[in-house]
This record gives sequence, C-alpha cells and structure tokens, in this order.
Amino acid sequence: MKYSIIPETKKDEEKLGIYQKFLPAIDTSMPLIISRSIMAGVRLNIFDTIGHDAVTSTKLAQSLSLNEESLTLLLNVLTGAGYLNVDNGHYCLSDISKNLLLRNSPDNLCVNVEYAYLRWKMIDQLENVIQTGKGVDLHQSFLNDPESWNTYQRSMFGFAKTIAKQIAPLVPVKPNAKKLLDIGGSHGLMGAEICKRHPPMTSTVFDLPDAIAQAQKIGESEGLDDYVSYQAGDALADDLGSNYDVVFVGNLMHHFSEEQNRLLIQKITKALSPNGTLAIYDVGHKKSTSSPDVFEAATSLMFHINSSGKCYLPEEYINWLTSAGFVDCKSYDELPGIILVSGIYRR
Repeated sequence: MKYSIIPETKKDEEKLGIYQKFLPAIDTSMPLIISRSIMAGVRLNIFDTIGHDAVTSTKLAQSLSLNEESLTLLLNVLTGAGYLNVDNGHYCLSDISKNLLLRNSPDNLCVNVEYAYLRWKMIDQLENVIQTGKGVDLHQSFLNDPESWNTYQRSMFGFAKTIAKQIAPLVPVKPNAKKLLDIGGSHGLMGAEICKRHPPMTSTVFDLPDAIAQAQKIGESEGLDDYVSYQAGDALADDLGSNYDVVFVGNLMHHFSEEQNRLLIQKITKALSPNGTLAIYDVGHKKSTSSPDVFEAATSLMFHINSSGKCYLPEEYINWLTSAGFVDCKSYDELPGIILVSGIYRR
C-alpha cells in the first residue's frame, strides 16, 4: 500500500502535475494538518456534538464556545478528508465518523485518537532515535501518570476489540485445558475470548504494575472478571508461574529486541504444562521482495521510536520457537496485517 494524493476530477489531475513539484513540502504539511484536525475534532467534542444531526458552523461554534471562523476552517479540512459531509452550509458526519468517532458507537476509536497526542510527542524524538538507535522508552518516559496510562490502556482495548473474536478461534488449545497466561494482556480481552471457547479455562493477565492499575478497571467494566484475573509483574524479570496450558503473548514483542524475545520465550517454556501452547500475535507483515508497504514500514518505525523494538516477520518468531524446543510451529495467514504464530512445547 501507498499513501498519496489521489485526483478525483480532470482538474485535479492537472493540479497533481503542479503538486508533484512541491511534494516534499506537501507530504510534510498536509498529513500533519489532517491528523491534528481529526484529533481536535475528538478532543473538542465536535464529532459528538454534531452526532446524527446536520448543523451550521455558527450553531456548532455557539454550542461548544469556539471561534466560528477557526472552526469553519477545521470543518472544511474534516470534510475534505472524508470525515464530514456538507450540504448548503450544514455539516454532518460521514459514515466512517458515525461508526468510529462517536463515543456512543460500540466500535468507536476515540481513545485511540486521544492517544495520538502522546504519540505526537514521541515522534518529535525521531531524529535522536535514528542517531542513537535508542527509542524513547514509552513506558518509562511518556506514561508517567495514571491519566496517560489510562489513555494507553483504553487505546489498547479499542484496538483489541476489533480483532479478538477473529484471533481466538485460531489459537490451538489442548483438551481439558484449565489455565491461560496472557502476558502483557492489559485489559484481558484477548485471553477472555480464548477462554470463552474452551470452558472451564480461565486467564491470568501478567502485566506491568502501572498497566494493571488501569487495565483491570477496564476489564472489570467490560465484564471480563468471570474469565480473567490480574497479576502485576515484569515478564522479562519476574517468575511467570507454572502449569499453564496456554501462554498468549499479544501485541507485545514489538517492544523487545531479538535477545529479549528469545529470553521471554525460554522463560515461557518453564511456565507451560506438558503439550502446552504458546501463541504470539502482533502487528506485522509477511516477507516481501517488492518495495516496502508504507503502512507496515511506518508501523515498524513507530514501534522503534516507542521502545527500540520493531515489527518482526513470522519466520523470525517461528525460528525463535523452534530454537526453544517448540514443535508443530505454525504461522496463520487469515488476518492481513496481523502476525499470529503458535507452537506446542512437549516435555
């Protein structure tokens, strides 16, 4: 995939020829304005205030105590970006905004947009990261108060709920399994969805203390406590326990180096019961001989900024599992943009 200016009319095609001469300037300004406009639309409650109505900028500015001229400029950007529609001066939400940017929508990603304010600060450190090879350490340097941890954990839940029901059926679980360990599991949704398919199995989330302090509240508010309990700890440093029939590591290993991931997998072998399953899911991509997909490349760079890690290939995960003694290792191709691998540890 590529991210580019797409002409919609013949006149647009003519403009594009001119724009190509200024492409670096456009690429370093337009996406920033669009991104920040979406963020402002959420933070200033613009999307929620419009709701399912069609309103003028005058009425909207009065309702939210905003400057009308400035607001109109923002609304026009959101309209051009496809997040609003306008008819005779009346603005309404597009379908994508109704589904994803209304806080009362079950699929809303508002908290993910709020998290972008934190990501904005981290990206500001990119040049230093490239010079030193060291990420900003998201968990230590940027998640430094309960509010930021809460935003981060709610953002993780927003993403997990879009894919949990698709991943859960793919995870191999041996008969009569009773215990699942969800490392870095945050709110616990992923482990809960696996357990629901294999009663009476229950899940223990193992995550950092600051994460548990916020994520447990999210899990309990979502009714996950029938399946999930929570344990604070550092997976790289602390004992993981034992006799788990399944260990699930979701959306975590991109934070770690290869050495750390190998260490974690080795520790997991001691936490598994005989013939237990290790399943690893993460954002990532398949090996390709073509030019890089900009979304995949940008995601990997973003993780590198966050914590010095990156996206890993399925082949790398399987190599680590095989080296640690896992058998029946498998990569699943059902979910585009998602890496899911599993292996069985036989004692």
